[in-house]
Amino acid sequence: MFPRGGSLENVTLSIWVRLITALACLLRLLSYVWCTTRLTLESNKMAALLVRVSNEVVCNSLKEQVYWFAEEVRWNKIGFTANGLFNIDRELLFMAAGSCATNMAILLQAYISK
Repeated sequence: MFPRGGSLENVTLSIWVRLITALACLLRLLSYVWCTTRLTLESNKMAALLVRVSNEVVCNSLKEQVYWFAEEVRWNKIGFTANGLFNIDRELLFMAAGSCATNMAILLQAYISK
């Protein structure tokens, strides 16, 4: 009836360890998503800042270089991906929640059918 050692205390400890590990992984995922979202927003602000700075530069050659760099930053949107498979942003949280909900529904159906 009791797996791994046969005592209720070991089973309870195992459940708590798994729960704490799952929460730690969730916190890590949330921190990754928050950091990548924040960096993307800051890069968008940087493009606007570079355009303003390029207008204030006196030297024409430097002004042109800063302007073209600002345009490149503005049009090349920064995004973080998992090796090109999916973006690491807020949508990742919804994908993970949907996957967990689907798996829980499948497990619940399997449990009910027994």
